[in-house]
This record gives sequence, structure tokens and C-alpha cells, in this order.
Amino acid sequence: MGDVFYATTPPGPLIQAVETGVLHVGNLEFSILPNVFIGPEAILDRLVASGTMDSHQAFAESRSNALLVGQGNPKDIQGVADIMREDICVAMSNPESEKASFQVYLDSLVALADLAGMDGAALMELFSGKSGRVIFSNTIYHREVPQMLADGRADVAMVYYHLALHYCRIFPDMFSMVALGGTCDDPQQGPAHSITRYHLGLIGDGGDWGSSFVDFMLGNIAGAFYEKHGLQRLG
Repeated sequence: MGDVFYATTPPGPLIQAVETGVLHVGNLEFSILPNVFIGPEAILDRLVASGTMDSHQAFAESRSNALLVGQGNPKDIQGVADIMREDICVAMSNPESEKASFQVYLDSLVALADLAGMDGAALMELFSGKSGRVIFSNTIYHREVPQMLADGRADVAMVYYHLALHYCRIFPDMFSMVALGGTCDDPQQGPAHSITRYHLGLIGDGGDWGSSFVDFMLGNIAGAFYEKHGLQRLG
């Protein structure tokens, strides 16, 4: 068996790699074709439409969204209403380069605001960027969030629950989580939360090991890992 190569990026570069046979990483070019592709349903639908993939299926989904704040929650941020405070700066996905996660977070915040009797339109205006109280990511939001808060550039960030859990586990002295429904240990998805499902499928015939990898990802061992790290297993 040869070496295993995997890459995790926003979908765009990986789609391009599938289409061209070349993956660009900085000034490096890798002439590779993946055996398995993991991503949102809409992205994999594109691969099916192009004939690159025969089918795909969901294996896990997000368990609601949460607010990430500094350890001890120094500005006492308890929910969506506090995001509207004039003294709060919010970190958010870039609406141009990371449209998918930006829309998930914005839709969830607006829905939560509406349920609480708040002005959802005012919240949308806040995230238009005109207020100066939102700091958008430059490259990959989910990798930038901890530094945004640690540097004091933002007071709070909207993230998937499983990511908030991850940040709090690896930096327990730096970050805390504020649940948006349920508790930090048992979040409740609820109708206001936009949920992301994660799909996988074989590229072509999947090579020598692709089918076995898919079987593993859909099995009980992998499913237990999803739940341990804050995802909801499917199947």
C-alpha cells in the first residue's frame, strides 16, 4: 500500500483539482486525482452532474451552532441580543470567499432573532459590514477564529457547535462556549439552526481502497468519533 494523501480546503480548490488533475497549494502543484471526495451535498451534486461521481451519501451533520467567546465570557455575551450591542465586535465568515458558512451562520442568527422577537432586518444590516462592528475572515474563517478572539479583534464568533467544542477543548484556558439552544453539553438543533450535512462519494471507481474507506466512514467506529467530537452521525 502506498502513502495516503489528503487535503482539506474550501471546496473550490478541490473541485478545480478534480476537473484539471492538478491541486495547487501555494506555489506547489500536485498532479493527483482523489479517490474519495467529502463535502456539502450541493458540491457533490456538481460532481455527479459532471459525471465524475456516480452517487454520494450523507454520513454526519452539524449539531446546531454556538457562540465562541473568551474564557470567562468577559463581556457577558449570553445570546443573539448581545451581538447587537454597540460595544461588541463580531467575527464572521467572509460573505464573498466563504459564502456557504456565512449563509449558514447568518440564516441561523436571523431565525434566532425572529424567535426572540428581535429585529432580524437590523441583524442582517449589521452583517452587511457597514457598521464596522463585524470582522470578516481573510482566508479560512474556521482557522482564523481563535486568533481573532485571542488578539482582541473580536469579542464573539458564530461557529458550528462542533468547532466551538474543539476550540474549547484544545484551548480550555482561552475560550468558552455559549449555547444557542440546549446546553453546551447537549445542544438542541431546533428549527432556527441551519444544519450542514457532510456527504462523501467515490471519484470514478475509487481506486483500490476508496470503497473500503467509504464503508469505514459509514460504520460504527467512525460514527462514535463523530459524536465524540460534536457531530451527529447519520445512518
